[in-house]
Amino acid sequence: MKPAIYKFTALYLGALLAWGAVQFGDLGILAAGIAIAALYALFDILWTYFRDGVWYQPWASVISGFIIALIGLPKLSWELIIFLPLTAVILKQLVKIGPRRHIFNPAASALAVVSLAGFETVSWWGVAWGKPILIVLTLAGLYILWQIRRWETALAFLALYALFFGARQVFDGTVIFFASVMLIEHVTSNFPGRRNKIIYGVVVALGVILASIFLKLDPLIFGLLAGNLIMSMLTLLL
Repeated sequence: MKPAIYKFTALYLGALLAWGAVQFGDLGILAAGIAIAALYALFDILWTYFRDGVWYQPWASVISGFIIALIGLPKLSWELIIFLPLTAVILKQLVKIGPRRHIFNPAASALAVVSLAGFETVSWWGVAWGKPILIVLTLAGLYILWQIRRWETALAFLALYALFFGARQVFDGTVIFFASVMLIEHVTSNFPGRRNKIIYGVVVALGVILASIFLKLDPLIFGLLAGNLIMSMLTLLL
């Protein structure tokens, strides 16, 4: 993945966070989001340095931190502001296939752990309000998909999602953000060949559908994690 698209995505998500905070009239939301992204980057940098003895530019960490801030609750306790990025980094660094490939989407995995612990954490507040934000999400999402070449995954997911939930439900900020940012996270969606990319999108869509039927927890988050796990296991078997 080109460094430029990492930078673009980080700036795009940061702008969404700032815009949302202004629209909600609470700059404390912006401060909390910046804190989450900064802590995520700090934890990830330190972990990588103590493991490998190298420093790196943590653009991917900033992206995951902003995702947590945008789809978690807009107002979090200071304990969760620390715990969410720490949990994301621990799961990213420890739950892997091989030395480099983490299994679960880091932001989604942290929010899932906190949800399973009984805390209400997922709201999608930063991407689920008004037509102006929908236009921004669509244009930015198309650019990201064009840059990282994950059309097959996003379209496969959206097609099955529309088939089950209805085509109108696709034109929602939450779904567009999910499909163009979270679903196609570079590491967890990086499967060789067009067929595997399509299968991944279908598997995640099926996970979302089943989660919406059988779980009271957020179906997009848990469907994504189910897809991460299933496709990672298939990768080991094939």
